[in-house]
Amino acid sequence: MEDKTKTENPHQIEDEPETPAQAETLVKKVGNGRSWLSWLTSWRLFNRATFPEITQGATVVIGTAAVCISLATLFVGAVQAWIYNQQRKMQVEQLDITKKSERAYVGVESLDADFENRSVMVLLQNVGQIPASAINVQLIEIRQTSEGSPGSLKPHAFTAQQIFGTLKMRISLKLDEFQPGEIENIMTKKETEGIRITIQYHDGFDRANPTKLTYQFVGPASNDWIVLPD
Repeated sequence: MEDKTKTENPHQIEDEPETPAQAETLVKKVGNGRSWLSWLTSWRLFNRATFPEITQGATVVIGTAAVCISLATLFVGAVQAWIYNQQRKMQVEQLDITKKSERAYVGVESLDADFENRSVMVLLQNVGQIPASAINVQLIEIRQTSEGSPGSLKPHAFTAQQIFGTLKMRISLKLDEFQPGEIENIMTKKETEGIRITIQYHDGFDRANPTKLTYQFVGPASNDWIVLPD
């Protein structure tokens, strides 16, 4: 039984033509039937029917050009990202060099013992280019007695606002009481007297890691102290 609902429209394009011959036939059909198709569609079909090789070639060229442009865009983006990363690395390295060359460096310049008055004078100095601030110092007396046990491990804390230029931080550490004959034992090296020093400060850029040093008294003639290894 014939389907009455389906009407045949001679001007309707059901499928896109796949070959130049189909495009040419469709152009003739459209032309004979005075199609309602737009001029753009008619022109596109006419070109495909009349110049099939040129149309196909142009399509390939345009597609290739689009791919090349996309690849070039990706390449330029990658180069720009690489340049940015290199500049950032150079900035970080330059800042690190600046920190190392100009930052504050606080250390121990000297120790001077006065056992008769039970004191040790510790002199701190900043040898860097930038003032050191928020300085915290901890001193611990370590006295090794003849029995082999430490005579003192009591920490003493000291603070200062800044050290810069020729200014120095002087700290007088009061030593524990000496037993009779103990000073003579230290002088003759039968006992040892040591000072453990911990220094922390702001170096102008960051909070510097603590500097930890242990000094031991070794001779009364020149009031010498040596730094013991950690």
